[in-house]
Amino acid sequence: MNTRAMILSIATALLVSACGDDGSPTSSSPPPPPPPVTSVVLDTGGLLRTGFAAFIRFQTNARGGLETNVDWTHRNNTVFIWLAKGNCRPRQFFDGECDLRITSTPLNEVNKPRRLTLPNADSGQYTLIVFNRGPKDDTFTVEVFLTTTSGASAVTLIESEFAAMQP
Repeated sequence: MNTRAMILSIATALLVSACGDDGSPTSSSPPPPPPPVTSVVLDTGGLLRTGFAAFIRFQTNARGGLETNVDWTHRNNTVFIWLAKGNCRPRQFFDGECDLRITSTPLNEVNKPRRLTLPNADSGQYTLIVFNRGPKDDTFTVEVFLTTTSGASAVTLIESEFAAMQP
């Protein structure tokens, strides 16, 4: 056997042995995390008179991103929204005792619909407050979305309450 053939045979043997199982454990990467799941968890609305606010309480059972969309009919109305953690009643709101997490107030502009986003929201009870400053009575709709990585997205509507915005 000539030298060239011998080198080729040795190289082939080395390549074949490198592809075999050497008995050592193989490392595998962990499975990818589940994709985020976004669900409509609240879809409600109603009539909202000028100078009144709706207090809409709901409960989430999973941590995730909360997105709230509020829309109304009359473009010239001014609408404010707040999202509070926990049970926020009208008297507590007027007295500044609610745990407000995020607000959306117009600054000389009409943003319609109005959106609030709270990333990494803890599970638990929340109160969405929607205030119609007017000038007209209006109908409004509310959608709340919860995005989780665990796939859990259970939410319960606890109650809705309307209150005049004068203490």
